[in-house]
Amino acid sequence: MKPTASAIVHERIADPCFLITNSLLVTPERVIDRGSLQVVNGRIVAIQEGRMAGEGPVIDADGAMLIPGLVDIHSDANEKAINPRPRAHFPVSLALQELDKVMAGCGVTSIYHCVAFSNGQKGLRATQAAHSLIQAIWKCREHLLCRTFIHLRYDITLMEALPLILHLIDEDMVQLFSYMDHTPGQGQFATYEAFRDYLGRHHQYTEEEVRAVVKKRIADRAAVNEEDLEKLGRRCREKGIPLASHDDDTPEKVRRLHAMGVAISEFPVSLSAAREANRMGMRVAMGAPNLLMGKSTNANLTAEETVREGLLDIVCSDYAPMTMLHAAMKLYRSELMTLTQAIARFTLKPAEAAGIADDTGSLTVGKSADMVLVDLEAPVPRIRKTFVAGRQVYGAL
Repeated sequence: MKPTASAIVHERIADPCFLITNSLLVTPERVIDRGSLQVVNGRIVAIQEGRMAGEGPVIDADGAMLIPGLVDIHSDANEKAINPRPRAHFPVSLALQELDKVMAGCGVTSIYHCVAFSNGQKGLRATQAAHSLIQAIWKCREHLLCRTFIHLRYDITLMEALPLILHLIDEDMVQLFSYMDHTPGQGQFATYEAFRDYLGRHHQYTEEEVRAVVKKRIADRAAVNEEDLEKLGRRCREKGIPLASHDDDTPEKVRRLHAMGVAISEFPVSLSAAREANRMGMRVAMGAPNLLMGKSTNANLTAEETVREGLLDIVCSDYAPMTMLHAAMKLYRSELMTLTQAIARFTLKPAEAAGIADDTGSLTVGKSADMVLVDLEAPVPRIRKTFVAGRQVYGAL
């Protein structure tokens, strides 16, 4: 049987001990100017203002900001790493290893790779290909720099894949699960044209292929068995797997999914859906690219709107890991949030939603030393060092 999410978090080998001083420390409670932090055996053992004495090497941060490692609970970046062009397909182990280095360089220390099971789609989102991708990630994850998890995205119209999905859950190969319904006419794709443009732009589908996918999805959507979906949710809850929904567009859909145990609303496409998710006690997650650009690529709800409404709980990379740090700094520098609040949306809040906050997600004594040292003096904030369980996995001059 595969290890659980909590087991994954604890199996890193860390540097014995070291000290970071002269840093701007962003803790859950406050920002400490010119503070110090001590790491012993991969865990944070002390945090204080000013300098501190301790064992091991000393890293003088020279005023650089120290934040928790970024926790990215939704990333589709693996798809482009493996299949960057229609006829370019790299070995999965190679692509994941190189993407892992990129993630570490972007300050991501915990990554939830999305693997989508999509109805009628070809490529990596076809059932057998998605299954193989999950197996490949598990095979190589022990050799990766970042803490690596699986976020399984399940198209509810793909009922024939249900036995396989249940098997993957039972084998503890899934750490986060989301329901998605990409049937045109609702959700992310309110019109056929929007769906056609998406498949054509991102997956190189012809008009004929798009029509075939739409026809199948509409027919299969009518045949969806809600009891099977509820069974799926119960199995996830029994395994302690957090449940998310994707592209919620109406308050009614939010309430229905919440009743099935969904606790995270990912990328709601309307303000009314985001408000209802908040009212129901669900966490609202939006994409860092949306926040950084100030717009949705599909002309849906913007992340900034959710911020101004007090609804934004979590920010994830969606498809662009490089946007995470810069979106966090935009939240702060635009005075939309305090620095502590902004950083928490990329660290502690997603860690809480994913069920790993006992061990990571904040600079807190007792937690794993998953940390990122950021140079704020550069024209664009620049990551100097990334640590996972006290081990430096990225460094720049």
